[in-house]
Amino acid sequence: MMLSAWIEKRRMQLRKCAALTGILFMSLLLQGCWDEVNLADVSYISAFGIDYKDGQFDIYAQTIKFGLIAKTESLQPDPNPVWIGKGSGDTVLLALNDLARSGQTILSLEHLKTVIVQERAMSKIADIMDGVNRQRASRYTSLLFGTKAPIEKIFTSDTFYDQSPLNSIMYMPGPLDSQRSFIRPYSLQLAVQTLNEPSMVTTFPALNANEEYWKRKKQPLQIQLIEGIFIFKDLKYLGYLTEPEATGLRWADPEFKHFVLKAQGEKGKAAIAVVSSKGNVDVSFKGKGKEWLPKPDQLIIEVDFQLIHTGNFDLNIGT
Repeated sequence: MMLSAWIEKRRMQLRKCAALTGILFMSLLLQGCWDEVNLADVSYISAFGIDYKDGQFDIYAQTIKFGLIAKTESLQPDPNPVWIGKGSGDTVLLALNDLARSGQTILSLEHLKTVIVQERAMSKIADIMDGVNRQRASRYTSLLFGTKAPIEKIFTSDTFYDQSPLNSIMYMPGPLDSQRSFIRPYSLQLAVQTLNEPSMVTTFPALNANEEYWKRKKQPLQIQLIEGIFIFKDLKYLGYLTEPEATGLRWADPEFKHFVLKAQGEKGKAAIAVVSSKGNVDVSFKGKGKEWLPKPDQLIIEVDFQLIHTGNFDLNIGT
């Protein structure tokens, strides 16, 4: 009788030890908070501007209240809820490090949404892409724009109805493109692919802050506007085209959504709302011999577009 009681007691002790061992083992698998960061100690950079003057890179960082990043549609009692910092250096990373010297908190790129390159810096696009991509926190979903205007002018532009600065073209170009299609910005990932691909041409939308269209209380508003494109080939900047000069690009966009054309004839004028575009590209070479290589002036490209619109007649454009 005493033996059986002793065995049962030992069995209970073994069960408790096994349960305790299991609990300790499972606690090792739980994630701890060793890397917890207080939001008050971090400044999240939402937009990055890059300029190049006098042999140095100038880096502009736009930071927004973290609450605005989470709620882009909320009204803002503060008419200027953004902060803009500037750093300079021989490289992009040195300029960012110079900016960090004056930061009262940690500067983080984990919420970077937009990168804007000033035209003066476009000859250094290889250095810029290398510097941005070397940041651990860089996001490949960030949008890329170019500009002829000062970076600070873009970063301090106005928004409608006191909304968050995130409700602007540099952060949300989709609503504008659905109403008036022209050119959509590349993501950082797509830009890296096309800039290093010999068969591709890369285009950056040219962003500006224009005061000619809107006013509030008789005061002009600086509203962001896409007014052209910057063109790159093999990591080389080729030049700038205004929207009228590059208007044919919208018809070649596979995600074209909407545009209004003017139709004019002997009987008057009319507006045509185009809602779809399908393009066909035919390439022909003129020359002789199997080893002949085409020159730029011997390459003929014919592009035909069939536009689908809201009217009752067909419209074909050939370029």
